[in-house]
Amino acid sequence: MSTQDTQGRKLENPDKDAEAAQIQNWIGSLEKLMEAVDKSGIDAERKNELLLHMASIRNELASGQWPNVGDAVAMQSLANEAGSIEQMAQDWQALSMQIAQWIKTISDSLGVK
Repeated sequence: MSTQDTQGRKLENPDKDAEAAQIQNWIGSLEKLMEAVDKSGIDAERKNELLLHMASIRNELASGQWPNVGDAVAMQSLANEAGSIEQMAQDWQALSMQIAQWIKTISDSLGVK
């Protein structure tokens, strides 16, 4: 029995196609995490360590290898750390906007243009 995708094409092995789509999704998510880490303010040594590990996992996925349990644990840790980095960036952005508003308020009250 064959299955059709959303464009009506017959899929010979829908499980393999779903697996390939999932792997591509993981690779895309991993590359987004890598960009976030690369742009983050964490120290260079830790940044390089994280990027090398993520690149290794991305390459394994791209070559069709499933990550091992150690990689899965490392990915969870990386996701948690990236979430922390993203939260710090959001906090910094909010603080920066608040400081800019304070400066504007003070400048306005002093008549500085």
